[in-house]
Amino acid sequence: MNIIVKPLYLFGIDVHVQNLLGIHTYGLYFDYFNFVFIFQFIADPGLQNWNSQWLSKNRSKAPNHIIPLLVTKILLSIAFFIAIFLVSFFLGYDDKKLLFFLGLNIVLITFFSLGRTVLSGIGHYRFDSFFSALDKTLLLIIVGGLLMVNTDFSLYTFVLGQTAAFFLSNCILWYVILKNKVAWEFSVNFSQIQFILKKSLPFLYILLFMTAYNRLDGVMLGRMLDDQNFSAGIYATAFRFYDAANMVAYLFAVILLPLFSAHIYQTSQLKDIFQMGLKLMLLFSTVTASLLIFYGYPILSMQFTDYISEYYRVLILLSISFFMVSFTYVYGTFLLAADRVKQLNIVYGITLGVNFLTNLLMIPQFQAIGAAWTTVITQTFVLAAEIFLTSKVIGSLFSGKEWFKFALFILLSALTFFSISHFMSSWNWLGMISSMIICLLLFFILKIIPLGEVKSLFTKQILASK
Repeated sequence: MNIIVKPLYLFGIDVHVQNLLGIHTYGLYFDYFNFVFIFQFIADPGLQNWNSQWLSKNRSKAPNHIIPLLVTKILLSIAFFIAIFLVSFFLGYDDKKLLFFLGLNIVLITFFSLGRTVLSGIGHYRFDSFFSALDKTLLLIIVGGLLMVNTDFSLYTFVLGQTAAFFLSNCILWYVILKNKVAWEFSVNFSQIQFILKKSLPFLYILLFMTAYNRLDGVMLGRMLDDQNFSAGIYATAFRFYDAANMVAYLFAVILLPLFSAHIYQTSQLKDIFQMGLKLMLLFSTVTASLLIFYGYPILSMQFTDYISEYYRVLILLSISFFMVSFTYVYGTFLLAADRVKQLNIVYGITLGVNFLTNLLMIPQFQAIGAAWTTVITQTFVLAAEIFLTSKVIGSLFSGKEWFKFALFILLSALTFFSISHFMSSWNWLGMISSMIICLLLFFILKIIPLGEVKSLFTKQILASK
């Protein structure tokens, strides 16, 4: 459900909004949104990561944990708004109304994500899966409805429609948590809040660094270039595909974190989970990146009429970046579960410095293309560092023969997409589907995951559901 709803929103509603508002206005939105998003580390200083990990190990303590968690979140949200308005004064973000509602949306998103960590942390994975698509479903309904009935659709109409969807999502989610799924007691004291903040604080730097180096490009494009947010709009268009692919890849991290945490001392089971996660990510990331690289131009042509060549050049680079970042959702999640927070902080801190300096050099000369190259460099560095750190903790995960099969699968998949996109250039949809089917067949022919393992996995799932 989530895999369908989120891309449908991004490529149905969001694209229509961009076409309606124009590239400059949408670029302005992208600039402001990324600026606000960078401060997410204050609204949620690692609460989501810590809460999911802690609750999976301390499920019996959930009743006394929920209310202090919410109070802590409210106090952090107030600090978040103060920080946004203070810094915006120095950086020239003059539209305070837009800042407020974008900030409110971020707060509502983080409340919603925190609630989902409560469900996953106490083992309600099916409910978590349902709620993962709820916010985007409501966005489809509300913003889509506004597009249909509002003849004077503006940027504020778009942002307020998001606010309504996120608010309703939170109401439904927290009602389920407090009334049906978690017994809770209305008791809170400052020692509990202090405990939550202290335990989640190590994750703060991870969130700060990751958010900054992932969102800094949009801010720097908007602040460094005097082109009325044109370059930011170009980058935002290609970034939409990158973001959509990341949303699906992020689901791996959401599922894997409590699984890694629950089996962190069971080496055999831990390796099995890790290997399965990497293999499934290999399939998804290879097919997705190949699809965007070799079919990106016709896909963009279906949605836009102007600037398609500019969009496509950025999209190619961001597709390569996505291939790199997708594996960090597995490696990084394991390192979090293994309490290698300090090492991750060092890696992400260095990455932020690399990202800032590279953007500083690349953006003035190459604009959106420069920001895209910076993303490739940044995500490649992060992946290499996380692979190195993981090898120090758990040792080798695969044999040389298996690594060769992975490389062969990537190469054959790219060749498949390349060949079919050229020989079936007049039949793009048929070519895309054919390429994906062939890649799936290659995945099993090479026995990256033997069919017996797939059958065993589904059997376990069916038995677990009974």
